[in-house]
Amino acid sequence: MDLILLSYGVSAALLLPSRRCNYDKSLNFCYTGDPSVDALINPNMDTNFAPMLYRSKFTDYCIVNNPKVAENIVFLYGHNPSGNSVYLIFLHPVGSMPTMFQQGSLLDDTNFISAGIVDHSMSNSSPEEKTKYLFTQVKNLINISATNPVSSINQFTYFNSKGCVFCTEYATTSLRTVDVDSVSGNQVFRMKFY
Repeated sequence: MDLILLSYGVSAALLLPSRRCNYDKSLNFCYTGDPSVDALINPNMDTNFAPMLYRSKFTDYCIVNNPKVAENIVFLYGHNPSGNSVYLIFLHPVGSMPTMFQQGSLLDDTNFISAGIVDHSMSNSSPEEKTKYLFTQVKNLINISATNPVSSINQFTYFNSKGCVFCTEYATTSLRTVDVDSVSGNQVFRMKFY
């Protein structure tokens, strides 16, 4: 796996296989040769995707999975052009990781969770150790939909890039918000983890 992070459009980011990108140093601009993609690549990243992550290359990952969440929680690890260790956390559909590695993925408000520079104290830690630490920091940002507002205990299984389970953890949900489905009129309970 070798993915590069680029800003895309107004408030999205694009993960692409590094082999599909070229970099023009004089313009500080990445391009793919595909005019429809290149027209939307924007080197001026907005606040969701900090400038310190522009052109970061990600070469390792871990996944956290929960059967009640329809997507994997993906943790990517790599380095930015300055050499700092960085991370990127987002939701991605279960079973489609190989496609993401080959074609890339668009990140926006619907699937982006967090990104940043790895704390210096963890820069030499394994991806597995970083994932366990970061998951405790971001799990409260993840919502699941439920048909009733009752708290429940949920199992999270951690996988490394080799597909091996390296941790299992449990988290409880609590009610975050109640929405009404505009089509059916049914209540949808948005639960958060803590």
